[in-house]
Amino acid sequence: GAQAFEGMMDGHIEESKRLRDELNGIQRRFIADVNSGLSKAARKGGGKADSVRLVVEDKSERLTWGLVDISRKGNQFTLPDEGGSLPYGMTEASWRKKFAFKTPAAP
Repeated sequence: GAQAFEGMMDGHIEESKRLRDELNGIQRRFIADVNSGLSKAARKGGGKADSVRLVVEDKSERLTWGLVDISRKGNQFTLPDEGGSLPYGMTEASWRKKFAFKTPAAP
């Protein structure tokens, strides 16, 4: 009984490690692809793009890109912004300028 249980637990631990390694690889490829796309778009526009950075720790991730700073701890997501969903320190006008969004026409 105890040996069978120990064998099952070893299998579970190995599978968990394999899945974690696979997830880490997917995250690295995602960030590399995003940065590559941002860099190409910036060069096309004659500028230089901020790099996206992902920091992964036990049960948390933090994604930063210029003034954008989003973190997750457990199941809680946070944006360091007291004024709503814009990144900290940005106004709607600066957000639109950074991403070249046009101001919508008045209704």
